Amino acid sequence: MKAFVPFEGFYNSYLGSLIDEMGDMELSRDPVARIYAQAYSRMLSVGDSGCAGIGFDAGLEFVRLQSPREYNFSTDRILCDIPVKTISAIYKKVTFATLDKVIKDRHSSRDGFVSFYSDSIGDWVNQGFLKWDDNQLETLLIAYMIDAGFSEDWQLDIAYHIQPLIF
Repeated sequence: MKAFVPFEGFYNSYLGSLIDEMGDMELSRDPVARIYAQAYSRMLSVGDSGCAGIGFDAGLEFVRLQSPREYNFSTDRILCDIPVKTISAIYKKVTFATLDKVIKDRHSSRDGFVSFYSDSIGDWVNQGFLKWDDNQLETLLIAYMIDAGFSEDWQLDIAYHIQPLIF
């Protein structure tokens, strides 16, 4: 299954500033995104900072980095292949209360934003997670990070961990 992994992007971020210091943003982003995907997979597998992982190799495989032409409406995104076994384990660990909150936060229409997704967890559950697309699976991954107890700064934690691998 393909899913976007939660990633703050490079624009105006810690990783982006490190790459800017290197002086060649365009050539450096793809390898950094690959390393980020590997670190995220490891975090899902074994956990971090006292937070339990799923208990087996999550098996995420980097597919591509998607970068917008302009950064005024979206940011960089990392697409990965994730085994069904991993998605199933994560789905079983996430509480519906957390998933419902994340769905509403990410997919409710509001001024300036019209969602293409239902913000009703019932609609999502009825669809079945095996039919969810890459954006819906990203929502599930975000809910998992919350339920597993990872800090709000876990993306920054990954950036700190991978910095020596990049430079």
